[in-house]
Amino acid sequence: MNVPAERWGAGGHDGVYLSFLECVTGGKVSIDDLPDDSVRRELQLLRAQSVGNCRVSDRPLVDLAAESASGTWRRAGRPLLDSVVFCTDTSFDGGVSGALGDLLARLGAPVASALAVGGSGCGNLGPGLATARNLIHANGASAVLLVTADAVGDGARYLPSSTTVLSDGAAACLVTREPVGRSFKVLGLASSCHADKGAPSGLVNAKGIVALVRRAVAGAFANLPVGTADCHFLLTGHYGRTTCALLALATRVDPKNVYRPLADEMGHCFAADVLAGLGRLAQDPAGKAGDVVLLVTTGSRSCTVVVAMLTEAPA
Repeated sequence: MNVPAERWGAGGHDGVYLSFLECVTGGKVSIDDLPDDSVRRELQLLRAQSVGNCRVSDRPLVDLAAESASGTWRRAGRPLLDSVVFCTDTSFDGGVSGALGDLLARLGAPVASALAVGGSGCGNLGPGLATARNLIHANGASAVLLVTADAVGDGARYLPSSTTVLSDGAAACLVTREPVGRSFKVLGLASSCHADKGAPSGLVNAKGIVALVRRAVAGAFANLPVGTADCHFLLTGHYGRTTCALLALATRVDPKNVYRPLADEMGHCFAADVLAGLGRLAQDPAGKAGDVVLLVTTGSRSCTVVVAMLTEAPA
């Protein structure tokens, strides 16, 4: 549904804007060619779930992160950056702080502050975006570079909890106070988690993930003039079709509105998936200004739901 701008004005919502989305991954590899026993055992199931490829990189993960971050910064016209927020759950030889330092050095942009966000696995984009938004709303920042990057390393690539294969990749976007070109205005954001040690892990348990997502959905739509029925696109991680259908059920968004054009060719690039999909939507003529977009980022025990609206800033 395309939502007239005046419907947002009455609510007084002060959003932030995501733009200049960039994604950098490893090379494309068919799941048939992966030297991974965990994948070979599930080839038929993966094909049935529309998962046919993944991305494998032999480059250091910081290289992918820096390339995506630099691409966003350059496309945005090299703006002054108030902060960089780096989201990852990957282990680095020099620790995350060392990786963050390497990222800043390779970016080469003057930055007032930088911090790392982790702990939510494939759902790290949610808390990362919340951090960037808070830097703008609470700290007075105007432009924050948000970067997410993860890689498999030597582990198994098959992810049974969501019937997909894990890929190596990074993604970035600019988070700003004012709209820039074709961008996505964040109007609602809320998170939920399984705090109980004995609670079932998120995507492993269908009943658990539905409850987890619905709590976040209720918070994200609180006081907004639209509901999930108004959402034209639903973006999730690049999971198998059954898991994406489950997330559509959990959000109460029509399953036909699940937007996953990159899922088959990219596989599941951890927290980079949603930014990659959003970047494709920004270029897709199917997306119109005023369209409501629902983003769902999920980790094993956490979920963040973001309500956004596609906008076109005046030239």
